[in-house]
Amino acid sequence: MGVIGEDRDAGSREPFGAPGARDPDDPATWIRPDACDGHDRHPLTIPWQRAAGSGVAGGVLIAVDVHWHVYGRSLGVGIGLLLVPLLTLLFARWVDGPVLCYRTWGRLRRLELKSVTAVGVGKQAARGRWVTLSAPGLRKPLRVVLQDPRYVVPPPARDHLRRWLSTPGVHWAPEAVALFDGGVARAMPGRSKLGAAVLVVALVCVVATGVWLALARGPHPSIAGAPGYRTYGGPHGKVLAMGRPWGVACQPVRFTVEEHVPDWIYRQAAAVVAEARRNGIDVTIETRSFMWTPASLYYAPGQTPATTVRVPIFVNDGKPPPRHDGQPQHINLGWNARLDDGGRHEAVTDMQGILYTRSIANDTQSARRSVRQLIALTQGIIDADRSDSAIALDTSIDRFSAADIAAMKRMSGCENAVGPAVTA
Repeated sequence: MGVIGEDRDAGSREPFGAPGARDPDDPATWIRPDACDGHDRHPLTIPWQRAAGSGVAGGVLIAVDVHWHVYGRSLGVGIGLLLVPLLTLLFARWVDGPVLCYRTWGRLRRLELKSVTAVGVGKQAARGRWVTLSAPGLRKPLRVVLQDPRYVVPPPARDHLRRWLSTPGVHWAPEAVALFDGGVARAMPGRSKLGAAVLVVALVCVVATGVWLALARGPHPSIAGAPGYRTYGGPHGKVLAMGRPWGVACQPVRFTVEEHVPDWIYRQAAAVVAEARRNGIDVTIETRSFMWTPASLYYAPGQTPATTVRVPIFVNDGKPPPRHDGQPQHINLGWNARLDDGGRHEAVTDMQGILYTRSIANDTQSARRSVRQLIALTQGIIDADRSDSAIALDTSIDRFSAADIAAMKRMSGCENAVGPAVTA
């Protein structure tokens, strides 16, 4: 290593002005005189505007993934983007005059640049560039990242560092000199304009998404021909196919109430399933001994008792999680799905319902409403916003309406199932 700088007044340790001819042996003459005056402030990490934009983008991506039950790589990307503002806060770095300020897990520390004795480099990563600063009082050299895959320290900030680190007595490693002399990519002239354009586009997309969701009357797609009812999707981001949510039309479903479920809840579930079956919905329920009657179901061509799907009902005695409105859940509706129809839709593969006994609290009507919502889910319907629906959230109606039955038959493709028509 060599000493960079001329033999000037070492006591003042002020930044060099450096106007005039470029001296290849003096870094103080390499910078642009108008880039930095040595006393202003410059960020060394991602600015707050970009960090906040990343957080907003991550939040939108997570919301879309959760909405469509897409729990894959994009969800991880969304979480990573959402953490950018937090990480920026915890590890922010900037230079302000002769002081380098840096946070370590949120704790603010300061390094007087006039106390630095050496500028070196560590083992460089393939996609990153940094220098290390040594000074009395530091247990180990402080790393200053000049470039990583997400951010490049702007030229004025690098010039600021060079001014304060180009005083007599500061030893520079040749590799560090090379990094400051062209080893780091320069920011694109239109980077700020490009960032502003990206932010505007992101805001437009957020607004457009909100408008689309509002027009769709909720977070789930509406069902054509069944106003006020909505279907749902699966983990691949596709919605269920109209007329065959399980991949086939009119899928026979049998419910099984697990043995730890109280008898009074079983009686309510059995009554609601019988009500649905009388109105032509292709569902049945096993006895408490887990026996069932195959003749109780309707079988479309190609279906047999062996092709029925089994949907379990459980109970949970713990504290129920909150709904979107802050009220405790009465039932947790769970399902999984696979891609179907050449990847254009999804088909349900399994399903279950978990009743929360603390929320139901021996309320038979609440138990029946929850089971009706589970029955609707098996038919491809997750929600209704009609005042006459028995599956709407917190409804007081205690029987399936004609609209409920018609919507379930349409979505499940079971319009020809045997069963008497429901009365209004």
